[in-house]
Amino acid sequence: MSASLYEDLKREYAEKTPKSAAHYEAARRVIPGGESRILVTYAPYAITVTRGAGCKVFDLDGNEYVDYINNYMSLIHGHAFPPIAEALKTQLDKGTVYAAPTLPQYDLAKILTERIPAIERIKFCNSGTEAVMYAIRAARAHNRKKYVIRIDGGYNGTCDFAAINMAIDLRRAPGSLPARVLEPGVPEELAQLVIPVAFNDPAQMEAALKQHRGEVSAIVMEPMLGSAGFIPPKPGYLQAVRALADQYGALLIFDEIVSYRLGEGGLAALEGVEPDLMTLGKIVGGGLPIGAYGGREDIMKCFLPAHDAMLSASGTFSGNPMSMTAGATALRHYRKPETDRLNRLGDRLRQGLRQAAKKADVPVVFTGSGSFIGYHFTRKEQVENATDSMKTLAEQMPIYDCVHMAALVRGYYLMKKGRFILSTPMDEALVDQTVRDFAEIFALVKPLCAALPDERG
Repeated sequence: MSASLYEDLKREYAEKTPKSAAHYEAARRVIPGGESRILVTYAPYAITVTRGAGCKVFDLDGNEYVDYINNYMSLIHGHAFPPIAEALKTQLDKGTVYAAPTLPQYDLAKILTERIPAIERIKFCNSGTEAVMYAIRAARAHNRKKYVIRIDGGYNGTCDFAAINMAIDLRRAPGSLPARVLEPGVPEELAQLVIPVAFNDPAQMEAALKQHRGEVSAIVMEPMLGSAGFIPPKPGYLQAVRALADQYGALLIFDEIVSYRLGEGGLAALEGVEPDLMTLGKIVGGGLPIGAYGGREDIMKCFLPAHDAMLSASGTFSGNPMSMTAGATALRHYRKPETDRLNRLGDRLRQGLRQAAKKADVPVVFTGSGSFIGYHFTRKEQVENATDSMKTLAEQMPIYDCVHMAALVRGYYLMKKGRFILSTPMDEALVDQTVRDFAEIFALVKPLCAALPDERG
């Protein structure tokens, strides 16, 4: 059934997108896989997007899609947001980048340090990957310890330290400590300095800190697991991690590159937990490349030029006026009333999808918070960590494939692995239409869900 449904959907997709198919064939002759970002590709080929406007994207064949990816969460205001476009045009006339301090960099730094309690001093780079790399280096320079704890299946960019246990061992028994899983090209010697623990499990965190007592430099974690399915922290979990970091003398680094959009001070402020360092990206660049890392003044002083053990942090385009201008403009138009409205809209979509799945008698667990939604085809009652999420995805990929292709055919652009990301141009009417269309999609894949194992209790 799944194979025939998927083939039917692919044929319908191919009929709508012949120009995208032709472009893919041409592009893959000069770019491996036809695209520089592996995450935006999927079988049989991805649509070729020619433009975006608001919460819509348009492909080479002229098809229109509601964009629930928003460039992997970086476009908080959707595409071609007029205030950002105008600000960039003004800056473009002045030049794109100079080897000098600039007013736009100060402007964005001031906005972020005023809004985020945990950040007293901040520096900019060009990606979230760089931000995590610099934050880890700053932590090691500050306390001169070598080990780093990170969350199994979490995503903190692609530097070598972050690439350890980005993938997970799906054979791990529940409750057991995760084994180290290395991305190709990461040396085993380096992996020995990284200790993976499961999300939402403070007991594992404490066990790791005890085992390496006095040697753990930092705990690096997303306060909400993004790539693994927008899995929120259990009540009290982040507070427990903060207490453990203090008890065992480790710095706490929150990667809020994804979750910062949930509130003006980020998820940390909403949870009432203050990390020692924080990394940012995505929406703080207003749609342009950016990364940022900041925190306590006594830690960040290692980047001072006059510091006796100064850390070199540079980059040809770090703090460039275009990214700074776009980021500051985006944040000025994303204050608390708008964050609250977008989070309520996300809650409305999550609840509507939950009711639609229940009515169709399709077993789906919905995760996320505010404007983030993840869906997981499982009979489990909860999805609490990356193992829960990735195991479901791996075992039920035919269902995800069919949902993704059915969504594309109906004009929805979303991640194949089951995610919705909202943007400010969206409204209740659009969300309600999405629920109606996905009610049909859930009914379509219902026969595929009959064989899902009962994992409750």
